[in-house]
Amino acid sequence: MLRAIRPVQAIVGAAGMGMMAITVALMVGMRHMLRLTCLADYADLGALKIQPQSGVIALFLALFILGLATVGYMLGLLFRAGRAPSGSAPGPS
Repeated sequence: MLRAIRPVQAIVGAAGMGMMAITVALMVGMRHMLRLTCLADYADLGALKIQPQSGVIALFLALFILGLATVGYMLGLLFRAGRAPSGSAPGPS
């Protein structure tokens, strides 16, 4: 059985997640600045041609939605099944 989370644990967990998000955002920014600085002599990243891949994105979204539907179906089966009476559990006799 799941036990209740105390308010202090919830606050510490939320603070930890917030700090992690800030750290990742700073790492992304620093990586971008470093890439621009190091590659400035060799290439202009702003001049690169961008080619959208709509087919790949559509395939991903279709499979993602299909996966969510599958999980929803399985959860529906789980909740509709209910529990067996305690005396009727199968086992060795």
